[in-house]
Amino acid sequence: MSAASLDKSIDSAGALPQASLRYLRAALPAVSFGLILLAIAYLNPRAISYFGFNLMLNLAIPIALATIAQMFVITINDLDLSIGTFVGFIGCVTATWLHDDPALGWAVLAASVAVYAGLGALIHLRNLPSIVVTLGMSFVWQGLAILLLPKPGGKPPGWLLAFMNFKVPLSHFRS
Repeated sequence: MSAASLDKSIDSAGALPQASLRYLRAALPAVSFGLILLAIAYLNPRAISYFGFNLMLNLAIPIALATIAQMFVITINDLDLSIGTFVGFIGCVTATWLHDDPALGWAVLAASVAVYAGLGALIHLRNLPSIVVTLGMSFVWQGLAILLLPKPGGKPPGWLLAFMNFKVPLSHFRS
């Protein structure tokens, strides 16, 4: 029995065709998101409001950008263990220096991105295991963040706060 006839016999036996499986696989993230929202609504109905969504999605932009960065690393079969602590360090710089001294804050942000890019180049040029280098750098980023902001605090710049608190006009959600 050939593979084509086996596939045809499986399809005729009631299994989904290959195209339908592709559509189901593509719909999986949206269905998962919907199920999570339903579970949240069941557990806490007040979370399904403009204010509730704002609280839940407050950190979605940095997490989405960090996820995209990790995706690029994973596509080349590597792993970056320092992306989380790097995002934390950037948050500390934003809450302290970017608010108090914007020139210094932007310089530190640019230097941090340059260091991160340099690490990527070092890993590539020297064929170093990325898991070791990024694990080591995660401790460096974490240490710098703790030195910069030893306890929770700080204040974001006004323009960033206004951008993150932007409310969509004509939205049917109420605050």
